[in-house]
Amino acid sequence: MNIKQHFTSQKPWVKGGIVGSAICTLLFGFYLFIYFPILQNQQRILEADSEINGALNDDDFNLALPMFTGHLFVMFAPMMLEGAPTAVLTNLCPETETHCTAWSRENDTGVGTPLVDSEGGAGYCIEQETVPESSCIDRVEGWTSFLAFIALEGIYFAIGAVVAMALSKKSKR
Repeated sequence: MNIKQHFTSQKPWVKGGIVGSAICTLLFGFYLFIYFPILQNQQRILEADSEINGALNDDDFNLALPMFTGHLFVMFAPMMLEGAPTAVLTNLCPETETHCTAWSRENDTGVGTPLVDSEGGAGYCIEQETVPESSCIDRVEGWTSFLAFIALEGIYFAIGAVVAMALSKKSKR
């Protein structure tokens, strides 16, 4: 049985759900490969113009359309996870890496761990904090985006199914 016959033999709500999911996937591709690159190019032009004229107008850098369709949520999901209470990431990723939060070139206090900064300058780390491992955070963020996309697909499937059921009931009358 070919795909077209299989699709047309399905119940209306399943067909509507498949169409809704397809629309979601097409919109995601549109935003990723067309809409956001255009906005990024506009932003570069505005930034270059602001260097010349001194004013940056970011009204044109508009994220309302992907926000309205829900696709912005998928793209911001990892950032929302980072902004969540720290217990979320610490439960998923153990704190194994240490990062220096305050350092000085001179060791005035006599306390501190010697370190070399990214530009090669020597100094002393005065305060350190333990943070989750970066590779673990990257994995969690990837899964968060994937699960948010699956949830959005489910929402679009449900909307498509409801619309198809309403249309099929209306056409039966």
